[in-house]
Amino acid sequence: MCVLLPLWPAAADGGQTTPAPSVRIPRLETAPTLEDFVSMEPSSDVARSMARVDGFRQNTPRDGDPISQRTEAYLGYDDVNVYVVFVCFDSEPDKLRATLARREDILGDDKVEIFLDTFNDQRRSYVFTVNPLGVQADGTWVEQEGSQYNRSFDTVWDSGGTLTPEGYVAWIAVPFKSLRFSPENSQEWG
Repeated sequence: MCVLLPLWPAAADGGQTTPAPSVRIPRLETAPTLEDFVSMEPSSDVARSMARVDGFRQNTPRDGDPISQRTEAYLGYDDVNVYVVFVCFDSEPDKLRATLARREDILGDDKVEIFLDTFNDQRRSYVFTVNPLGVQADGTWVEQEGSQYNRSFDTVWDSGGTLTPEGYVAWIAVPFKSLRFSPENSQEWG
């Protein structure tokens, strides 16, 4: 069992702190594929068994505001990888920015990314970014005297992406052997 705790802070509610939402990530019998989601919804048994996450917030242009376009993420893992599939709707899909570029050269594109805080210390995360065509960028994020993004981290992982008439789908598979984390059987990640 793996529990993913989102990185956004818990909301203050009349002086009381509301716990941050969490999601239990299911173990999958087989790996999900990009094709399992090209209809913009999970279409296979394995895809439907994945944990669904929505209610995302933006960080640009207004940090913390609700997102302007519907986005869903589906999560799962097996013995080898942790999987994340993003289903990204867009009301103007013809305006999506997606280039078939060299790895790491997608900063001007639309993109999705996942931060994996594998020690759940809220200090350091692995960052995996994918554009709508599956081109990768990765790095680490460190919270210290301001946040620092380090692009010198490179590891082996798989990704894919495809444009659809309603937006795009991005598929990520990160091998556990590409990450550092505690040896415990039950994991709690941020």
